Amino acid sequence: YSVLGFLGIALLARSLPLNEYGDWVIYLTAGSLLEMMRLGFMHTALVRFSSGSTETEQKEYIASGWIIGILFSLILSLTIFSIFLIVYFFEIKTSYYYFLMYYPIFTLIGLPISVSLSILQFKMQFAKILRMRFTNMSLNILVFLSAYVFKLHVETVIQLHLLSTF
Repeated sequence: YSVLGFLGIALLARSLPLNEYGDWVIYLTAGSLLEMMRLGFMHTALVRFSSGSTETEQKEYIASGWIIGILFSLILSLTIFSIFLIVYFFEIKTSYYYFLMYYPIFTLIGLPISVSLSILQFKMQFAKILRMRFTNMSLNILVFLSAYVFKLHVETVIQLHLLSTF
């Protein structure tokens, strides 16, 4: 997974002009930071409390994980989208533009994958986790390869990244 991620990022670095690659890095870095925060709230508790619990308790923990994930994602999305509206209407130039514009969408469409990975982890179904992650990374590699072949703009790459996440 790490090797594919490295190859994908290297391919994208060769595909985009420097300023657009910088926009991608900011989108990816800021998004990853917030995703780690969401996973810290949701994933850790869900896996920790669900492991070894009864099936009824597991269903309650999964429902709680969904609620926590949805609330965290909505609060984050609304906050970031509000900042985006300020940036957009006041025409403020920022390298965070694409992050502010697209992260609210990413966090909402990425939630089912996050919850699924948590459930698979506490059920110790690691082969399925590997398949999900490999599938997601393979789709991202296709996006990066398309960016290289077709010389796509960074915004198109981000949109295709959102589609591959969906």
